Amino acid sequence: MNGYICEKSSLEYRKWKEMESKIISQHNFIFWFHLVISLIGPFAPFLVSWYLIIPVYAGIYVQFLFFNRCLMNEKHSLSDGTENTIFSYFFEMLGWHHNKARVTFFVRKLMYPILILITIIWQLLLDKSPLLF
Repeated sequence: MNGYICEKSSLEYRKWKEMESKIISQHNFIFWFHLVISLIGPFAPFLVSWYLIIPVYAGIYVQFLFFNRCLMNEKHSLSDGTENTIFSYFFEMLGWHHNKARVTFFVRKLMYPILILITIIWQLLLDKSPLLF
């Protein structure tokens, strides 16, 4: 009996190590960079000058229009199915249940035009200065 428990735990340990190595290969520097800039992105209208952030938002939006995916995903092995975004992946990491199709639609079609509009209203119409630069 004791040998069986050791065999089983050894097998479970090997499976866990295999899973751990897959996670590490996905969570490389590009993944963390992508996640950090994606999570900071919605706050950028309040942090960064409009003449810097609007072209960035527009570039991201154009990327989604032409490629229908984020080009950074392949750099950190995030499979880019029709409904995979860094946000969906992050929500899954946190254990949050969400509708991937809605998140994808929001991120790829609505989020960046809304952020451009917020930037224009906040900085140009309300004449608020960005906090950083």
